[in-house]
Amino acid sequence: MNIETNKKLVNDFFKLLSLKDFQSLVSLFSNDATVIEPFSKEGKIMGKEGLSEFFKIMSIASDGLNHSFSFEEVLPENISIISEYQRGNKITARFDFNFRNDNDGTNISNKITELKIMFL
Repeated sequence: MNIETNKKLVNDFFKLLSLKDFQSLVSLFSNDATVIEPFSKEGKIMGKEGLSEFFKIMSIASDGLNHSFSFEEVLPENISIISEYQRGNKITARFDFNFRNDNDGTNISNKITELKIMFL
C-alpha cells in the first residue's frame, strides 16, 4: 500500500469533515467499514449506512473548535494521528485509521476499513 495515498486519505477525512461534505467523506470508507467510537451505547458503527449520520453528529460536536492534528505513527496499512480540539480547554484524541485496497469492479483504490477514536 502507498503510505502517501493513505496520508492523503487522512487529510481528506478531516478536510471533508470540516466542510460538512458527508457524502464525499463516507466515500473514503470501504462498504464494510467499522468506526469504533466512544460516543454511542453500541461503541461502534458498521457499514457505510450509519457513517454519514455519525459524521454529522461529530461535526456538530466539533463545530467552532480550533483543530489540529499530527501524524504519530505511519505504516503501510495503518496511520495513527493525535488530534487536538480547543475552545478554552483542550481535548486530545487519537484516531487510528486502517486501510486496504478495495476493488469495486471498475478500479482499485485505497479505502479506510476501520477507524478507532479514543480520547486521551
